[in-house]
This record gives sequence, C-alpha cells and structure tokens, in this order.
Amino acid sequence: QTQAHATAAEKKPAGKPAGMENGAAMLGCNKGGVGRSLISQRAAASKHTLHPRALSSTSEGEKDGKKADLPPLVYDDQYIKANLGNTRVIAMVGASSNWVRPSYFAMKYLQGKGYRVIPINPGSAGKTILGEKCYKDLIEMHADGVEADMVDVFQKSEKVPAIVEQAIQIKAKVLWLQLGVRNDEACAKAEEAGMKVVQDRCPKIEYSRLYGEIGWHGI
Repeated sequence: QTQAHATAAEKKPAGKPAGMENGAAMLGCNKGGVGRSLISQRAAASKHTLHPRALSSTSEGEKDGKKADLPPLVYDDQYIKANLGNTRVIAMVGASSNWVRPSYFAMKYLQGKGYRVIPINPGSAGKTILGEKCYKDLIEMHADGVEADMVDVFQKSEKVPAIVEQAIQIKAKVLWLQLGVRNDEACAKAEEAGMKVVQDRCPKIEYSRLYGEIGWHGI
C-alpha cells in the first residue's frame, strides 16, 4: 500500500509555484471577493449582443446554491488597444487610498503611463488620492468640471447598473469592468447609449501585455 501511494505521488503533476494559484491577485488588479453577476434570461434572449463578444451566455441564477459560470469573453487586441489609446482621463470607481489595495496599485500604474485617473469613492470623498481629488460619484466629478473618457469599475457586479446610469449621464466613451466584474445586461444598456464596453479585464494588465511591459505584468 505504501508503494502504491508513492507511485501515485510520483505521477502527480507538480503544482504551481507558491503564490501563483491566484495570478490575478498577484497582478494587483483583481477586486477581492467580487462575484460574477449573471445575466437574466430576458437579457440572454435579447437581440442586443455585446461587441466584440465571441461567446454569449444563457446562464441564469444559481444552481445548488452556487452561481453558474459564464463562458469567457473574448476581445480583439485591436479593440482593447483602441480603447486604451483613445482614453486620456479615467474615472476609477472604487479607487482606494490604501496602498495595498489593487485599485491603488492600478491607479498608480496608469498615472505612470500618462493617464489622468480620478478616484471615485464616497468613503474618501473630498480627500486626495495619489494627487487627485476624490469624488463621491461620477455626477459630482462631472459637476466639478472633470470629464472622463473611461469609467473603470472596481466594484461588485451587482453595483454596475447604477454606475452605468451615471456613466451615460456624464457621456463617458468607455465602460471598463475590472477582473471578476461582469454584468451583461447593464453593459448592453451602456452599448445602446454608444459606449464601448470591456468586461472582466484590467487596463493595467492589458496595457502591459499589449505594450510588452513584462516586468509590470507580474511575470
């Protein structure tokens, strides 16, 4: 029996290096604890298809108390690059003043690439994060004369609809949902309003991947 266990152990593939089990967290762009929201049956049957999605979903609700998995979204590199290239000002919803939080690291990185990043967080409204005034929401930011090209969302998926409503009001051009954040129904509404949409991606990771900055990419 001992020999059998030893043989099985020898055949078992080597595991990932320590800390690689959650690559997204290492890259500093995953919103901790964010669940994937699921599109409703009505949205799945809608004629509106998110562009440039290569896969669609009909998943709905929960099974056995667990959220059903949605298939991955596939985006063309040129689509991602165009959205990054056409953006100058990013409103980061859920930006944190805590330097260990993924949003803080992503904000600092994007600032280093020439973007102006405006923090949006009601808990830090009126304070300064990385040299920029923080606002309670997108409407307050816009009323203060700041116009954002992109709205980058570091919030749970169920909070996306309300953010989309404000993004439409301020006439943002791009709605970008961070890793683990997905709400197809809300994003369909954003696209109907003329916005470009990217879900379940981090602009920091995509920038480093597309522009060959392997060191910052975390590998």
